Amino acid sequence: MEAIISEHITKSGLAPGAPLFNLDDTVRDVMERPIEGAEIEAALGRLLASAHFAKAHRMRRLLRFLVERRMACPAQSFKEVIIGIEVFDRDPARYDPADDPIVRVQVGRLRNRLRTYYALEGSHADVMFSVPLGSYAPAIERAGSHAGTAKTCYTLAIGPVQSITTDASARYFSLGLSEELSDRMYQQFGSSVVQHDMFVQSMPGTHAAHAPPRPHLHYRIEGSVRFENDRMRASFRLLDLCNGSITWSRQFDRHASATLLLQEQLATAVCCELQDYFSARQVRAV
Repeated sequence: MEAIISEHITKSGLAPGAPLFNLDDTVRDVMERPIEGAEIEAALGRLLASAHFAKAHRMRRLLRFLVERRMACPAQSFKEVIIGIEVFDRDPARYDPADDPIVRVQVGRLRNRLRTYYALEGSHADVMFSVPLGSYAPAIERAGSHAGTAKTCYTLAIGPVQSITTDASARYFSLGLSEELSDRMYQQFGSSVVQHDMFVQSMPGTHAAHAPPRPHLHYRIEGSVRFENDRMRASFRLLDLCNGSITWSRQFDRHASATLLLQEQLATAVCCELQDYFSARQVRAV
C-alpha cells in the first residue's frame, strides 16, 4: 500500500550551535527585545503544565532536558547517545542508537505534540519551542519572529520499494525497507498520512502525473533494491508528478547482508538527503 505524507515546513529555527538569544539584523528590526532566561523558564512551565503535556511524562522529561541543556550552553552539541542515556535511562555500556531508535521515535512524537499544542492550547504563547528537522537542538523563539519567512509546501507520495531480484530474502527485505522508509518519513516530516488512492480520487478527471497547478507541489519517491552475492544496491528517485520529470536520484551500494539495521540506515539516508534537497530548492506553494 502506498502512502502520502503532506507537510507544511517553515524554514526557520536556530541551527545547531547557533547563539540562543542573538537575533539577526532582519529579525531584530521587528523584534523589540531578546528572550530572557526567566521568560523561557516561565513558558516551559506553562507548556509542561498544559493538558497536552501534563500526563506525557516522557515528553515532559525530554523537552525539559533539551531546553535546559540549550540554556546552559547554547553552543554544545545534542548527541543521540547522550539523550538516550540521560533521558531514557539507557545503559551506557550497552546502548547503541543504531539498534535502539527510542530517541528518534520520541523526538518525532515531541515535534508533533508541540505543533498540536501551539495550534490549540498554546495558540497565544509568546515564547515558542520547537525541535527543527534534522537536529535534536531545540529552537526557542518569539511567536511571529519569522512571520515574513516563506513556507515550503509539498505533498510527498511514498511508493513501495521494489525488489528486482527473484530471491525471496530480497523481496522480504524490500517490504521491510518500505515500512521503515514510511515510518522514517513520518518521523522526519511529521505530517498526516493517507492512502494513495484517496489522493488520486481527490483530483477528479486528472491523472496524478498531469495534475493542474494546486496549492501544493506533488512528488513521489520510488525505490528498488537488488542483491548480487554480498553486494546490495538500493536506488531511489524523486518524481515531479506535475510533469513526470525526475528531480532527484540516488544509489546506495553496500557490502552487507539483508538486515534490519541496513533497512534503518538506508531509510535514514534517504530521509536526510530529501530534507537537504527540499531545503536547497526552497520549494514554494504555487
